[in-house]
Amino acid sequence: MQFYKVVIFFSCLIAGKFFLIAQTNTIKNYNTFINLIETEYPQINSSNNLSTIAIANKMASKGMYDTYLEGDISNKFYGTRNYYTVANAEVKQQLFAGQFFKAGYEYGQGTLINPEDARPTYGLAYVGIEASLLQGMFIDKKRFEVLKSIQYEKILNNEKQIEINDILYMASNSYVDWLKEYQLLKLNETFAQQALKRYLALKIASDIGERPAIDTIEASILYQTRNIETTTSKINFAKSNAQLSNLIWQANTNSLLNSLPEEDIESLFLMCSKNIIELKTINPTANPYIAFYTNKVLLLKIEKRFKTELLKPKLDVKYNFLGYSNNGDSFAAQLSPNNYNWGAKFSMPLLLRTSRNELKATNFYIKNAGNDLLTKSAELHNKTEVTKTNLINLLQQYQSAKQMLVSTQLLFDAEKLKFENGESSLFLVNSRENKIIEAQIKLLEAQVKYLQTYFYLIYLQGAINYKL
Repeated sequence: MQFYKVVIFFSCLIAGKFFLIAQTNTIKNYNTFINLIETEYPQINSSNNLSTIAIANKMASKGMYDTYLEGDISNKFYGTRNYYTVANAEVKQQLFAGQFFKAGYEYGQGTLINPEDARPTYGLAYVGIEASLLQGMFIDKKRFEVLKSIQYEKILNNEKQIEINDILYMASNSYVDWLKEYQLLKLNETFAQQALKRYLALKIASDIGERPAIDTIEASILYQTRNIETTTSKINFAKSNAQLSNLIWQANTNSLLNSLPEEDIESLFLMCSKNIIELKTINPTANPYIAFYTNKVLLLKIEKRFKTELLKPKLDVKYNFLGYSNNGDSFAAQLSPNNYNWGAKFSMPLLLRTSRNELKATNFYIKNAGNDLLTKSAELHNKTEVTKTNLINLLQQYQSAKQMLVSTQLLFDAEKLKFENGESSLFLVNSRENKIIEAQIKLLEAQVKYLQTYFYLIYLQGAINYKL
């Protein structure tokens, strides 16, 4: 029987050794964890893509200002006669809003050509401008799309920052919960081992008649209770471990985290508590939600500017300088102010119902967006001030919990000494020990609440500066 125990022991030892060697997903500390999330987590990468999408959309809208080249040709040849050959090629460049610069070439020859399409032998070159003098002079559809895309780029960057802030805040809380559950597991395992040692010692003492048998029953019940608590802690730690594993992505693979924390709640708490002075200066106006609503208002104001422009009547004019050559057989031509063509076009709706009501709706959208901005600003300001106060109170609560644990430990040690001298009962010793567990759990909860509040304050600022 002893042989089998030895074999099992060494088998577990070897298996444990290979388990440690096989560990790949290890987390050294909180900063290592956050850095891993920032660089590897797929949702972070998706959020970063928002910036690329915004730039692509902006460049696409600016592409509407690209130089435009067009041309056409029409020919009729019937029998042995060329009725007409008409061709046109033009280069057009938009300048600001409704202003265009253009240059082109026209050709028109044939025995039965329409006189309006007839051109000199070598064609006719021209250079001209087109302009909107009323509606579209300062902003038109293309100019509106460019301004809108620039503003959308800012909004998408705000959304990117909001998403990353949400992910890092969630990840920080998951990490704190992981440390907490592991700390509780170690705590329960420690007291379960102590309960087992006490039970075995009392059983031996009972067997030789130094202790009553009833003490062994009470010690056995306590040991079973500690085992149940330890099992519950193992389940809770497994859940937190699985939750944290969902955030750990390395080399495009994801598996259950198989390492234990290398830092404890206490060390993380001490690091955060040193930064409390810096956190007092946090300004909620830096939150990306504020920038998001601000840019949304600016976007609507751009839309209002465009909708206001649509209230104006349309007056489009064009003027072309035509090429002129003294030699009809020569292609060389020069532009002359004496040769030109021009035109104008005017139009406007009589009631303006569409433009007026679209502008009216836009004004209300601006008011609603402004109200959202004011509401969010007040909400973030109040939450920030309350969280700063809570952080100070939680630090005081931690100090009280720590002092309570020291006092409870002194009472337990005294009660344990009295029990060993036969001046106390096992019931009192167990009660004192339960108080120690309660005090340690309260101390742990105070640290966890402080850390959660600390990261929540960083979340409210929205600067994505979670590293300690």
